[in-house]
Amino acid sequence: SQRHSAVVTIDNLGGQSVVAPVSIGDPFAVDVESLTLAKGASLEVTVSLLAVTPGLLSQVLTVGPLSIPVTAEVLAIPECVSSNVCVANAFDVERAMCSLSVKPEGTACETTCLTGTCVTGECRGQFKFCDDHDVCTVDGCDEMNGCSHSPLDCPKPANPCQVAACSSPGGCGVRDADEGSLCGVDDCTLTDVAVCIAGQCVSRPRPATGRCRNTWVRAQLFARDSFPMAYNEARHRTVLFGGHSNGGWQDDTWEYDGSTWTQMFPSASPSPRAYAAMAYDSARKRVVLFGGAMQQTRYDDTWEWDGATWLHRNVPGPSARYSMGFAYDTLTHRVVLFGGNGALGPLTDTWVYDGFAWTQLMPVHHPPFWDNVMAWDARRQRVVLVVVEPTSRLPQTWEFDGTDWSQAAVSAVQQPPARYSSSMVWDATRQRVQLFGGSAPVSGAPLRDLWEWDGSTWSLVSDGAARPATQLTALVYDSARRKLIQVGGYLEHGRLSADTWEFDGANWAHKIEMQAPVGPVAIAYDPSRQRIVCYGSAHDGIVDALTFEWEGSDWKRVAPIHVPPAYDSMRLLYDSARQRLVLITNGQTWVWNGIDWQQDLGAGVAPIRLYPHLTYDEQRGRAVMFGGFDSRYVYLNGTWDWDGTTWAQLTNTGPEERSGGAFVYDPSLHAVVLFGGYHNRYLNDSWSFNGSTWTQLFPANTPSARDQSAVAWDTDRNVGLLVGSRGNSETWEWNSSTWTQRLPAVSPPSMHDTVSWRMAYDAARHRMTLMDSSDTWVFLP
Repeated sequence: SQRHSAVVTIDNLGGQSVVAPVSIGDPFAVDVESLTLAKGASLEVTVSLLAVTPGLLSQVLTVGPLSIPVTAEVLAIPECVSSNVCVANAFDVERAMCSLSVKPEGTACETTCLTGTCVTGECRGQFKFCDDHDVCTVDGCDEMNGCSHSPLDCPKPANPCQVAACSSPGGCGVRDADEGSLCGVDDCTLTDVAVCIAGQCVSRPRPATGRCRNTWVRAQLFARDSFPMAYNEARHRTVLFGGHSNGGWQDDTWEYDGSTWTQMFPSASPSPRAYAAMAYDSARKRVVLFGGAMQQTRYDDTWEWDGATWLHRNVPGPSARYSMGFAYDTLTHRVVLFGGNGALGPLTDTWVYDGFAWTQLMPVHHPPFWDNVMAWDARRQRVVLVVVEPTSRLPQTWEFDGTDWSQAAVSAVQQPPARYSSSMVWDATRQRVQLFGGSAPVSGAPLRDLWEWDGSTWSLVSDGAARPATQLTALVYDSARRKLIQVGGYLEHGRLSADTWEFDGANWAHKIEMQAPVGPVAIAYDPSRQRIVCYGSAHDGIVDALTFEWEGSDWKRVAPIHVPPAYDSMRLLYDSARQRLVLITNGQTWVWNGIDWQQDLGAGVAPIRLYPHLTYDEQRGRAVMFGGFDSRYVYLNGTWDWDGTTWAQLTNTGPEERSGGAFVYDPSLHAVVLFGGYHNRYLNDSWSFNGSTWTQLFPANTPSARDQSAVAWDTDRNVGLLVGSRGNSETWEWNSSTWTQRLPAVSPPSMHDTVSWRMAYDAARHRMTLMDSSDTWVFLP
């Protein structure tokens, strides 16, 4: 209860003095029983209320002949709750707010998990007995849920065909893996796979059933940003998960061994997301992932990667968020999380995860805002965080010693320029925290500089002049190779990257260049050199024309001396009669010898047209061209062929004029097959051409009307494969008599415009290979 009062002023405006009795009913009281007011005088009456029970109270204050209504509302004193048993939280009536106070030292305390006394505001003492007498569980206690008994994480045996097992009373042991289970890396593109037979790892042909059938899989790491990455020191692999790409939010897992990125196919995986956090737990030899976002959805789940699959750890912890600071503390063997962007905005809380439970810490101080990068300083044994202060937009450096955050005193001239969306990691070779890239706060322009922190001063290590500026990327330190690894990210001019760069302490090296041409392109398989060749440009004309070769894992850029003009009309094919790869572009014929392009001046002038149909007739040893449109955008239907020296028009009859149809040689029919295209409407008719006559085909099944589909012939299965069109990514097969739709488990993302989709059959690797602008896919039938 608390006595409160209010003052009422009584004025005598009459012509004589007056004596007025004063009274009021309970629970109110007055400080005087009567007033004597001279003419023109004013006196005050104090009305008090003794608050007993909550509610609305009313009475009448009587002053002589005056009646004054008095009303008061009594509010209940709020209950102030403290999550810390050693911190009292009481309501301060005068300040109308809850007020924290630390209980005296030595005060007895008890929590869900321990009994003891209060020491500097924390309950310390003996943990409660949680033993379930099972040698195959790890006993623990969670303040929220009480005792827990997690399965014992037994050491993984060296033999990949044995698995860790635990039994009572013997404890940890091993057993043979299930017969037929995989014992090697399965990237879903291998013809043979390693499987376990009687406890031994042996190579066997891929079984006829399984998840690596009837599906499209990406054949290389593809462009993306906003993804987490961590280095697994036990397996010497860089691990990358998800992120955002031109195809949306991703849930794929990749590993990099220092030379090649390999996609992993775990049995379980986090949902698609970007802006998640990841760190390597060296004590438990697992990569830990938390949170992230996809569109408006934020996540609060915890996952662990053991090198084979993702394990979902169903433990309560931080609220859903993205873009949080995340680093592993090797001193306390805990992952430290700070801040992030939650459902209600920026967060500034601090949490730790020990592999069994999340625990929120209550540091006295904390950094501002949410967009930050964090790394563990192993030499000084503390977490380092860099953040942009939201009001001043100036960079700040903070450090966490396991108990509290403190801001480092760094002058403006000693620190990197302010930035968002950067990346940071500990470099064990240089014994420094390294900060790379990001975006400028005002302009948003990507940055390329690399800075290092020695505990007192920031120093510029590299201005990155030899490499592109990058934001929303990831950076790890490869301890086996003693290099920084940087992958992908958002580049200048709005482009995403999948390139891999390495920094050896002095220079950046372009380790893997994943990008192939993104504009007009032409591809074909060269059987003499057993590789797919891609030629193209970012736009029409000779500028930026590029040559790439595919050997099954990534595109290798070649630097020829001569560069043919790159136009929409260009087509690439293998001339088996003359055993050479030929590019036909803007009426010119060029030959690729694996090193350079050479123009064949004796090949005759090819018909100049846009988006023609062009393929190679293996039976007749001639290239066949049909349709397209001229420079006035008039559709054509003439049929031409080329014998290596001369172009000749064969017929002007047959299918109606069109462009954008699928055109491929069918060896069973000994004829070229044409499907669909566009001429004032989308078409879905099928035709064959045997070198002299066009014949319309009437298959029992056929795809819907479409154009811009990619098509190639599978020489191993003797079928033609057609994929994609405007707005869909359907897969169809042609068996020389009818079309059959395949329903792959995974397909390339559909695009409104698939004009840049090109496909070729890689006979050396027995894979249909599709390039869709920035991604490369293979089909596993």
